[in-house]
Amino acid sequence: MKKCILSLLMLMASMSYSQGSELVINDAWIRAMPPSSRVVPIYLNIDNPTARERKLIGIEAEAGSIEIHQTIERDGMMYMKPVDEIVIAANDQVRLAPSGFHGMMSHFTQGVPEQGEKILLTLIFDNGAKQSTEAKVIKETLVKEVKITHVMAQ
Repeated sequence: MKKCILSLLMLMASMSYSQGSELVINDAWIRAMPPSSRVVPIYLNIDNPTARERKLIGIEAEAGSIEIHQTIERDGMMYMKPVDEIVIAANDQVRLAPSGFHGMMSHFTQGVPEQGEKILLTLIFDNGAKQSTEAKVIKETLVKEVKITHVMAQ
């Protein structure tokens, strides 16, 4: 009986800890691109309701390789550069969105993801935690077309 009560108390404590320590991933989507595209952008929101800063250090998917990028403006031109991490401050939110931070998928395992397809993404954080979310491939017609050039991080 004591073992049962102790196990129940430990389970309740771990449940409340995991609920308070989990980041919330939502609104994940991938921009539909032509079949000849070499890359597709990935967007999502990360909410950090915890009292600790967290860092996104990677995104994985069976559909292809993913790098984390940031769009920056320099001398009137927009550039994308790879970044090692995205900081999510305590009790804050980070948006991976057009013209900002985003994932960039390439080296597709089964071709360019098609509109309507759902891709499982696994986000990797600096503390070793991994969280998965599903991103739907959609055509975004409201996003302003901006000429963006890939540059190496300096």
